[in-house]
Amino acid sequence: MPSRPVSKPHLLQYHQPILHTEKKALYPISELEAKHPFMADQRMLEIGVHLEFSVMTWAETVGPDAHVTGLDFSSVDTARAQNKLHAEGYTNTDILVVDAVKDATAYSGYLRLIPAHSQPGEPKRLLRPGGRNIAGNVLQWALVLAPGAENTNWQLAKAYKVDGRGFWSSWIRGCTRMSGWMHF
Repeated sequence: MPSRPVSKPHLLQYHQPILHTEKKALYPISELEAKHPFMADQRMLEIGVHLEFSVMTWAETVGPDAHVTGLDFSSVDTARAQNKLHAEGYTNTDILVVDAVKDATAYSGYLRLIPAHSQPGEPKRLLRPGGRNIAGNVLQWALVLAPGAENTNWQLAKAYKVDGRGFWSSWIRGCTRMSGWMHF
């Protein structure tokens, strides 16, 4: 099955107010990711639903015959996400509350754990062969932290005094290949 481009232009318009109305809005996926013709996977798992834009984008991109499951430890976020997805007409999603501990250092915990436990020969792999580990928020930080007046995300990050460059840049530099880090 070929990749599908995001066919609903309303996704980007839907996303825009989130940046201005949500206090934690520095973490939604970037427009670059939303516009990217993503893979035609049959099943996707989104860890950390929060503002639901990623789930909506994946659900649109993989198409109605595929399925996206979103997980979050917040019953407030999961209820909001499910309501918004339903209101937008998405029927190929499930949003579940899971018992989890918030990773205080952002996403470094599971971003390290998934590749480490998905290597060939691993008896209980976390990611199946051919599966993809998409680090959406890491990629967003890379885009947010590209300085310049034309980058509205950079201006927003500066307003909130955000600087995640040191941690993520040094961690990503330690990966031999970005594609090797994200695809197993």
